[in-house]
Order: sequence, then C-alpha cells, then structure tokens
Amino acid sequence: MSEKKTDPIPDDPETLRLDIELTREELGQTVEELVHRLDVPARVKEQAYEKVEQLKGQTHETVGLLKEKTGEARARTEEVLNRAPGGPRPVLIGVGVLLAALVAWMIGRNR
Repeated sequence: MSEKKTDPIPDDPETLRLDIELTREELGQTVEELVHRLDVPARVKEQAYEKVEQLKGQTHETVGLLKEKTGEARARTEEVLNRAPGGPRPVLIGVGVLLAALVAWMIGRNR
C-alpha cells in the first residue's frame, strides 16, 4: 500500500488551531455531502419538486399561448364572419371543427 504524504505538524499553537479548524470544516462538509447522497427519499422529493415547478412553468406558458391564439382566432373569426357571403353559419361550423381539431392536437401532444 502507498503511504499518504501528510504535512508536518506545525510547531506554532495558533497555526495548529487554524489547521484543526480547517480540517473540522472540511470533515463537516464531507459528512454533509455523504448524508445528502445517502438520503435517497429526500433526493427523490427534491427532484419531484423540481419537476413539478418545471411543469407549472410549462403549463403557465402553454395557457398563455393558448389564450393568445384563442384571441387571435376570435378576431379572425369575427373578421371572416363580417365578410362571409351567405351568412355566418357555414363559417362558424368550419371554425368549430378547426378549434376542435386544434384542442385535440394540443391534448394529444401533451401526452
């Protein structure tokens, strides 16, 4: 086995205290890291929380985009209805089918 080279023990008591204090801090950090690595349930909860927050952000973004697109579609629909020959009924049916297809596509895409 190879021997690990160590620094010589300082003669000065103050330097020795500082060395001991630094060693304690490093040991404490190492212990904390090991405890964190071994605490699997806490890590799973932490990862789950991160995923939930990520999904909330994506959901908020998607809802905002959907509202924006719905507003645009409504404005275009009103414009088309105002210009449609033969009344708005055929146009409304087409828009309804288009919106239903859009909603079905969005739901299928998120699965």
